[in-house]
Amino acid sequence: MADCPNCHTSNAEDAKFCVKCGAKMPEVSAAPVLTAQPIMPAEPVKKGNPQHNGKAIAGLVLGIVSFVFCWFGFISIPASIVGIVMSALGLKSQKSGLAVGGLISAILGLILTIIIIVAIGLWIFSYDWSSFTY
Repeated sequence: MADCPNCHTSNAEDAKFCVKCGAKMPEVSAAPVLTAQPIMPAEPVKKGNPQHNGKAIAGLVLGIVSFVFCWFGFISIPASIVGIVMSALGLKSQKSGLAVGGLISAILGLILTIIIIVAIGLWIFSYDWSSFTY
């Protein structure tokens, strides 16, 4: 129901004139009137997830690499050393299991690489090369 702007009598929605005073009724649009809503500022984008520690993750990945490639000392030794450093830095900045896991895997990878290099060296030096024919 629409009210007359002149006498405030209730009229039908589609009425063009008031039934009581005959005044012209305002035109009713078919589309609903939209009201402006205030725009809320967006939340600032947070860089990085505070739950994750990039140094600890890098240390863990390098520790796993050093452990997997322990047969190749030229890969494993640098990966172990950098993995130990990164895990220690990650452990210093934020106590996390990733940093501890990276530290343990990098140290184990370095120890295993050293054991393999020593074992190969002992095997080479203890081999009887006089029986080897060229």
